[in-house]
Amino acid sequence: MANRERKIALIGSLLLTLFLWYWSSVTLFSHEHFVEGERVMHSHPFAGSSHNHTSSQMQAISFLAMFLALAATTGVALCKSYGFKSEITTNLTEQVTIAPHATHSLRAPPATLL
Repeated sequence: MANRERKIALIGSLLLTLFLWYWSSVTLFSHEHFVEGERVMHSHPFAGSSHNHTSSQMQAISFLAMFLALAATTGVALCKSYGFKSEITTNLTEQVTIAPHATHSLRAPPATLL
């Protein structure tokens, strides 16, 4: 049983590392290009301050982004269909009750809440 838990911990840490690498490369390295009069924004690490992409490279980047989005959606759908659960369980003994309440107001909320 300890071997199985070790494998799960290893897979979890690898997935966390992969996610952090992907998130940082998408978030921290965003830049724009003008290709054939169109502004294209994308991100990738390890690029110099001034670099250019051909239109076929931009198309490949677009296809890779669509593939990653489709693969993530398919992965989530497969996990749901095979019954994998993503729950957080705790050992709390407190009971939480939620009381419904209705607000009948005839004015819009302040602009700061939008």
